[in-house]
Amino acid sequence: MYEIDFSPVIKESQPDDLPRPYNDIARVIGIENALKLAFHFGGTYQYLPKYSKATITLLKRLMPIEFKRGLDYKDIARKFGVSESLVRVSLSDNKYNLQSKGAK
Repeated sequence: MYEIDFSPVIKESQPDDLPRPYNDIARVIGIENALKLAFHFGGTYQYLPKYSKATITLLKRLMPIEFKRGLDYKDIARKFGVSESLVRVSLSDNKYNLQSKGAK
């Protein structure tokens, strides 16, 4: 099966033109992207972890940036809604190469 180009009718389409669960998905990411999901993953079971689990690696990359901007552990934890312990562990990880709080 090949992917059909629906671009001529996408602009006049509404999320409710799609069946569940694609109509709900289309409300969030758009009809075109919902159709891409249907094409690539339709008929399969896909588990989507919670947002906090899906973004943890990216969040750990943001922490050193905030630390270098002058935020302390407590402020970073509050900003991202995580524990201060997670911030400390993440920032102590060698792969982030933190030299000092004021380093650029």
